[in-house]
Amino acid sequence: MRTRNGLMGMMLVGLCSVTACGDDGGGKGDAQIKCESFIQQICTVAADCAVEGGLIQSSARAKEFQDCKSSFAAELDCSKAVKVSATYDTCMEQISNPPCEEVNAQLASGEIELPASCHDLIFVTQ
Repeated sequence: MRTRNGLMGMMLVGLCSVTACGDDGGGKGDAQIKCESFIQQICTVAADCAVEGGLIQSSARAKEFQDCKSSFAAELDCSKAVKVSATYDTCMEQISNPPCEEVNAQLASGEIELPASCHDLIFVTQ
């Protein structure tokens, strides 16, 4: 089985776009919060499905979840998120309760496909 870090990194393909927008200098913006919520949701689903499908033991779920979040954070810096696409709500709805059989098959194969609504989802500053 491949490492989860490698698999989670693959999920980022087509997820974010880079823009040259400036920082407003304030606290967390809506895009930053939505970025963190997206990562939270996708990692929750991945960890829960991995347990349900027997890919990991239930005792390893918390570590799996944290590893997933760390992998995403290494690739997608939510503190630099400035905008989310118009399909954000649709994406979140579609990833909230996918069939675990499909998720686990993708995790096992290393061929992770997010719904089209999740492509170019988060826009970040350079």
